Amino acid sequence: MNRISRIAALAALPALLLSSCAQQENVTATTDASSSESNQEIASAKPWDKPQRMMESMQYRYDKWADPVTGEIDYRNYYKALAQADRIAQGPSAKANYDLSWDALGPDNQGGRTRTILIDKDDRNLMFTGSVAGGMYRSTNRGDSWEYMDNYPGFSAISSIVQSADGTIYVGTGEGFASYQSPTGVSFTPAAPGNGVWKSSDKGQTWEFLSSTAYYSPGASGVENVTNPGGWAIVNRLAAHPTDPNIIAAAVVNGLYVSQDGGLTWSQRPGSNAQDVKWSPDGNRLYGTISGRLWYTDNFGVNWASSSLSTSGRTEIGVTPANPDYIYLSNANGQGCFNGLWVSDNKGITFTRVADNTNFDPFAQPSGTVGCQGGYDNAIAVSPCDETLVYIGGITFYTWSNNSGGLRRADVIGTEGGSAPNADYLHADKHTILFDPFDATCNTMWVGNDGGLSVASRAKDGFPDNLQFQEKNFGYQSLQCWSVGAGFYGESACGAQDNGSQYIDGLGNSSKASSRYIGGDGGYAEISHLDPDIV
Repeated sequence: MNRISRIAALAALPALLLSSCAQQENVTATTDASSSESNQEIASAKPWDKPQRMMESMQYRYDKWADPVTGEIDYRNYYKALAQADRIAQGPSAKANYDLSWDALGPDNQGGRTRTILIDKDDRNLMFTGSVAGGMYRSTNRGDSWEYMDNYPGFSAISSIVQSADGTIYVGTGEGFASYQSPTGVSFTPAAPGNGVWKSSDKGQTWEFLSSTAYYSPGASGVENVTNPGGWAIVNRLAAHPTDPNIIAAAVVNGLYVSQDGGLTWSQRPGSNAQDVKWSPDGNRLYGTISGRLWYTDNFGVNWASSSLSTSGRTEIGVTPANPDYIYLSNANGQGCFNGLWVSDNKGITFTRVADNTNFDPFAQPSGTVGCQGGYDNAIAVSPCDETLVYIGGITFYTWSNNSGGLRRADVIGTEGGSAPNADYLHADKHTILFDPFDATCNTMWVGNDGGLSVASRAKDGFPDNLQFQEKNFGYQSLQCWSVGAGFYGESACGAQDNGSQYIDGLGNSSKASSRYIGGDGGYAEISHLDPDIV
C-alpha cells in the first residue's frame, strides 16, 4: 500500500497516547507526596558509566517494542499493526481530503547505517544503495549525489542488493545484525523486520515482489500465524550466480536458500541464523555461514557439507576473482570479539588461521571502554587483483597481508578525533565493503557504515594504511533518527543512531544540510520556541 497513507492512518494513535500520558502525569503530580524526596535522590545519584548507559538505552528501546503482557518482543504484533494500518487506510476516513504533502527535511549531507551497495554491471555511473531505515537510493553519477527511489514499494529496512548476470536487481529486506536488549540481558531480537525479496528487471524502474519469500501478506487473515521472528522477515544476504541469471542464493534467519528459477521457488538448508552467502567467482561452489560455521554446496543446494573448521558466533566470507580457490573467513565469537582471520587455498576444504586478537581487534573500541560488537559490524573483502590483500571492517578498519606484517590499522574514527575531510577518517561501524568492478587497478573501494557511504581511492596503491577515504553522502537522507525536535522558525533537530545530535537551520551548504553538535548516539532532541539557539 501507499506508505504515506499508512503514516496518515497511524497518525491518530500517538495523539491518543500522548493525551492519555498527559492525564496520567497530572494525576501523578498531584498525588505524589514524596516528590521532593525523589528529586533529592536524583540529585545525589552518581552518573552511570558508558557501558551502563548503553545497557539502559538498549533496555529502554526494547521495552518500547515489548508486549506489555509477556515482556517479550513478538513480531506478530508488529505485522498485526501493519495489517490494521492497511485496513484503516482503506476505510472511510482514508477518503477524506486531508490535503497533506510531505517533504524530506534532511539532513542531505549525513548518511545512516548502510549494509549494502551495488554498482550496475553495465553502467559504472549507476549505483544503488539502501539503509536499514531509509529505503532505496540511486545515483547516476558514481555516488556524487543520491536520489530517493520513491517507486520502490518494499520495506524500508534494506539489508542486501545484488544483480544477476542479465542485470536483474534483487533486494533483500529486514536487518538481523542489530538487536534490542531483552530484560534478561542476554536475549536479542532482530531490530528491523522486513518482508522477503523484491526484484527489478529494468534497473529499478519497476518492481516485482517474490511471493515465494512472503513473510507477511497485508490484510491476510492468517497474519497472526507468522512465526516469530523467522523465515523471510530477515534476509541477511543475497548472492547472484556470476554467470547464470536464474540462480540466486539467500542467507535468511532460518537457513540458507537457493533458487534456480529467478526466485519463484527455493530449496532450503535449514539452520538457525544464516549470516552470509557467497559464490566462488567461477560459480562452481556456493558458500554460506550458519551461526558462525561454514557450509558449502557444489550442486546448487541439493547437498550441503560443513567445513572442518569449527567456528561459532558470526562469520563473514571473502572471495576474489584473483584466485577462485581462495576463501577468507572473518569470525567474531559469541561475545562479538575478533576470533580470527582464516584463509583456505582449496575452496574451504582446509583452513589456516593467519591472524587473531592478540594485538588487534577490529570489533572493539580502540580505547577499550566498551565490549566487542562483531555480531553487529563485521565486513570483509579481498582485492580483485591480489588474493593476498584483505580488508576487514568492524568498529575500526584493518588490512591484512603477510607481505605487510599482518593486520594493520587503516582508519581513524570519530572517538579518536577523526572527521571528514580527513582522508584517514572512516565512520565507525563498517558493514559492507565493495570494489568497483570497472576499476582494473583495484583502487576504488566502497564502504558502507553507520555514517552512510565512503569511498577509498587508493585501496591497492595505498595498502596497507594509506587508503584515502572520502564520504559520499550528498542527498542520501538515510539517517536513523530516534527523536525529532522542531523549532518555531523552521529549524529541526534529530537525535541519531551513532551520528549524535544533528541540527538543521537552513544556513548550511544546502537548505537541508545539518551540523552535529553532540557526538556518539543521539537521544532526545528539542528546540526552544523562544530562542532557536537553545537546543
